Amino acid sequence: MLSESVPNTADRIEPPVPVIDPRAVEARQIRLVFAQAPVTLVASLFVLALSVALFQRFGIGTHLFAWAATVFAIAIGRVGLVVAFHLARPDDSAIGPWRNALIASAAVAGLSWGGVMFLIDPQTDVTGVILVAAATISVASGSIATNGAHFGMFIAFLVGIVSLPSTMLLTYPDWGSRAAGLLLAAFGIAVAVLGRAYTANIRSAIIHELSTRELERSLVDSVEQLALRSVAEARHQRLFEQGPVVLFQCSPRSGWPIRTMSPNATALGVDPVQLVRGRIPLGRLIHPADAAVIFSRAREMPPSAFGMDVRLGTGAGSGRLRWAYCYVVPTVEDDGRVTGYQGFLLDISSRKDAEAEVRREKERAQVTLASIGDAVITVDAGGRVEFMNPVAETLTGWTLARAADRPIAEILQLIGEHDGEPVENPVERALGGRARSGPPDNARLQRADGMRFDIAHTAAPIRAPDQSIAGAVLVFHDSTEVRAMARELSYRASHDPLTDLLNRREFESRIARALEDATAKGARHVLVYLDLDQFKIVNDTAGHRAGDDLLQQVAGVLRSRLRSNDVLARLGGDEFGALIYNCPVERGVDAAETMRNALTEYRFNWGDRYFDVGMSAGVVAIDAQSRSVEELLAAADLACYAAKDAGRNRVHVYEPSDADLQRRHGEMEWVARIRAAIAADRFVLYRQPIVAVDPGSDHTVEHFEVLLRMIDEEGQIVSIDQFLSAAERFSLMREIDRLVIARVFRWHAAHQDTGERLVSVNLSGASLNDDSLREYVLHQADVHGLGLDWLCFEVTETAAISNLGPASELMYALKAQGCHFALDDFGIGLSSFAYLKHLPVDFLKIDGAFVRDMLVDPLDSAVVAAINEIGHVMKLRTVAEYVESKAILKALRPLGVDFAQGQAVGLPEPLEPAESDAAHVGQSA
Repeated sequence: MLSESVPNTADRIEPPVPVIDPRAVEARQIRLVFAQAPVTLVASLFVLALSVALFQRFGIGTHLFAWAATVFAIAIGRVGLVVAFHLARPDDSAIGPWRNALIASAAVAGLSWGGVMFLIDPQTDVTGVILVAAATISVASGSIATNGAHFGMFIAFLVGIVSLPSTMLLTYPDWGSRAAGLLLAAFGIAVAVLGRAYTANIRSAIIHELSTRELERSLVDSVEQLALRSVAEARHQRLFEQGPVVLFQCSPRSGWPIRTMSPNATALGVDPVQLVRGRIPLGRLIHPADAAVIFSRAREMPPSAFGMDVRLGTGAGSGRLRWAYCYVVPTVEDDGRVTGYQGFLLDISSRKDAEAEVRREKERAQVTLASIGDAVITVDAGGRVEFMNPVAETLTGWTLARAADRPIAEILQLIGEHDGEPVENPVERALGGRARSGPPDNARLQRADGMRFDIAHTAAPIRAPDQSIAGAVLVFHDSTEVRAMARELSYRASHDPLTDLLNRREFESRIARALEDATAKGARHVLVYLDLDQFKIVNDTAGHRAGDDLLQQVAGVLRSRLRSNDVLARLGGDEFGALIYNCPVERGVDAAETMRNALTEYRFNWGDRYFDVGMSAGVVAIDAQSRSVEELLAAADLACYAAKDAGRNRVHVYEPSDADLQRRHGEMEWVARIRAAIAADRFVLYRQPIVAVDPGSDHTVEHFEVLLRMIDEEGQIVSIDQFLSAAERFSLMREIDRLVIARVFRWHAAHQDTGERLVSVNLSGASLNDDSLREYVLHQADVHGLGLDWLCFEVTETAAISNLGPASELMYALKAQGCHFALDDFGIGLSSFAYLKHLPVDFLKIDGAFVRDMLVDPLDSAVVAAINEIGHVMKLRTVAEYVESKAILKALRPLGVDFAQGQAVGLPEPLEPAESDAAHVGQSA
């Protein structure tokens, strides 16, 4: 098996022979000397004391104590050297200076001991010579033990202690002194020889100790290395037996019979023992097509290692198709013969499965990208194109083949919609690591052939696993139609569809910006409010189409009289507004007069008819003192109506001190109160009965008129007379009418089972002109499940005649659904009789001004009788208003008036008693 080739873990590791550094040996010697120094110095001082005692005993030496003091001082100095050494604790590399100091101190000490010879005269003092020689010999002999650890220090001491006495003895002329000197020198040589031997023994012991320690360390290192190698070899063995790499050796014969294979081959679904024992060829383990490639490459010369992905599973006991990476190394002898093959197999089935899944995902992604309606472009980290789907090719005008590896800025050229200047490329933004981005609202794509498209897109970076940016993806689509539609919708939202001028909302926005400019920069602008004087005549006599055509032509005339940067808007109906920039109020008045004169000179032609058109205008300055858009418009509106009140076809400048404008400003305050009441639901409904004048009449249907009241901020009841003018003047009646209609429908739905009734509800002129009122009334009927035969709308004579066309259309439409109509306040102008036959009314309500005074004014009585007679001729029922007394009621009976309304027949009371406790309010209709 292949496992036999694994290295033997029992191979012996020879420990290295230790090599001792001589410097380490000498350092150890020096340390030994310093360690022995305290004992040496104590012994030296003891010998000194003994010598002094003996010399004194025998009376030797004239300067004994001076010599003793010198030796003692030198000993103390050597003590200081020892203390300094132990405090310094030098390492081996710094031991040299301490060695030199030690040798020097030993030499000085030896000389001090040798100086004892100066104490005697050898020629006269034989006893002294003997004692000095004895002392010298004893100290020199003792220095072997104390100084012999370092030969240099020992010699320095020995030379000092022996050379001085022996030299002095040899200088004397007598043979006795010379003989003593020679003997002393010979003794010194003998001691030197002994000391050298002693030092050699010390060094040998030190070397042995150091060698032993080094050997111990080497043995420990060797044991640790053996343990580490054992662990590594065990790990390698596990890797060999259990790792993912399957090792093999094959014979070079046909099919490459397997000689050895690692045990972990079972992971590939094969039995390595059977393969080796049966000499199964490797070619049977590998797919035939892949085996043929391997054998072919193995025959290439010169032989070399190679690897490739192969399929497994067609032989040797496994039916499953697997993938492996096969690496083959030929065994080549010196003569070039191939004697076998060895290598490994690595299971890569998971990688192949992942690659296959990636290919499938890529194919699906490509199919998806080719099918979606959005264009997709991907680029690398350098911004060069890698992929484009067909939609991207169409929109950019580049094919993928041409665009590949080109900079994205060359393929995707974005320009501004209005100026055509290049704009920032979003792909470059994404490559910079910035957030997802879309194009500016005015960005356009310029195709290779010059065509341009509005596009909407998003770009995002593509990040690698380490979060670095590997590229970017851009998704975009043609938004030309969508953006054109958006522009159209935006235009429609800000412009009047009839005249193509700005509408009121956009005009107010422009005023707001002008006000900001005036407040921040001190600029001055002018607001002009314009109202046509003869529009109703054209609309009523020539029809709505003529009115629309008139408004369009008037818009053109006014526009031609303004500067290009000024603004003209249609505010509603026949009302226009002009905003004149950077203009003092005096020049604003001139501009308004120019527009007025232009309309005065203009004549409107419709068919064979011609109409003069006039214009009233109100002018207000926009400056730093102006407070709000609402106040500016209100002031201009007030000034315009002041011009109308002054005779029409003129220009009026708003001045806060103007009394007439102050009166109208009071109306504006009512507007704020009315709006607050609407928002807080502070309107209440009252009812006043309408009864038959003839007590014997068979009229049994309950009939009453709904009257509107407002509750003010203090909770007081406010009659409609106080706020009607302001509500009509500032176009609030349409909203109020709908509020009343909705509540009446809700009330009747809740009380319809209490008997038959006819409920009269007032309609304003604004509601008569409201094209959507019919649908609103029918919607209320549907919501509450009611018909309209119980409902009667009252329309004033003035409102009906002023809005004859719309009023007639509305009446006929609702009457067809069962609704009733009454003409209120009839008789103010006798010309009303000419219009009466065109209106489908059911009741004529005789104006109370005639009824109230009919008992004292015969003319008023005649008018009442005439109106009643004409009404009956037209099959209409008549109602007398303001019947304030029983006498008036009695006077109406002989005239044949059908119904009466007023305090004499019934006071107003809350429609819902819980709504108000103000039943005492007795105002009649």
